[in-house]
Amino acid sequence: MNQVLYADACAIVRQTIAAVLPDEAVRRALADFAPGPGRLLLVATGKAAWQMARAALDALPRVDGGVVVTKYDHVKGALPGVTCFEAGHPVPDENSFSATRAALELTANLHAEDTVVFLLSGGGSALFEQPLVSGAELQAVTGQLLGCGADIVEMNTVRKRLSAVKGGRFAQHCAPARVFQVVLSDILGDPLDMIASGPACPDTSTCADALAVAEKYGLTLSEEAKACLARETPKTLDNVETRITGSVRQLCAAAAEACRA
Repeated sequence: MNQVLYADACAIVRQTIAAVLPDEAVRRALADFAPGPGRLLLVATGKAAWQMARAALDALPRVDGGVVVTKYDHVKGALPGVTCFEAGHPVPDENSFSATRAALELTANLHAEDTVVFLLSGGGSALFEQPLVSGAELQAVTGQLLGCGADIVEMNTVRKRLSAVKGGRFAQHCAPARVFQVVLSDILGDPLDMIASGPACPDTSTCADALAVAEKYGLTLSEEAKACLARETPKTLDNVETRITGSVRQLCAAAAEACRA
């Protein structure tokens, strides 16, 4: 009997994990996706970006260009029509900045009939970055946040305001094109604007929140950085549709279904 229970438990674990792996999660999210009549572009960032992009290429009817930005040693091969970059994590580096510039150039001057499929996973806060302060200061602030005990929400509240792509600013950059965002959630409760600092999500945090975090932890900031913390992020975005997939909530639901089966 114990062997039967053990075999059942192993089967449940395998089925549960399979349900939220990046490949299956992306295919599920894109099952009923229909692109517009214009260009179809792919941008993927995060530790699972390469896997998510590979699955998306299988699911999409075509891709007219793409950029993948992931962690070092996470690119597993070439992807057709897509340029892959590896960059720094958890502290952004020059490769993070140059890869993000490539994504911004790809998605510049788009039209309303164009569509950007944006694949987002954990780690994107460091990997997908175009700083509004010097790269050196952004790295220093990130290091301070990592070392002071700030939680992920506090860290991202500050990082959003030092970035040209976080806190909804990437979706704003893509407008008026439609952004179809697939998010592989790595934060309990799936707070969209905090996963990878929400490049395509309206920001629920405020300047007051960011300044409070800076004061709480005694962050060393330049006058330029302080000015960025006082500059508000987008609170509404009308060109974004989001699918959350591969989340802890879906993991639990998949486990329950496997148990019942």
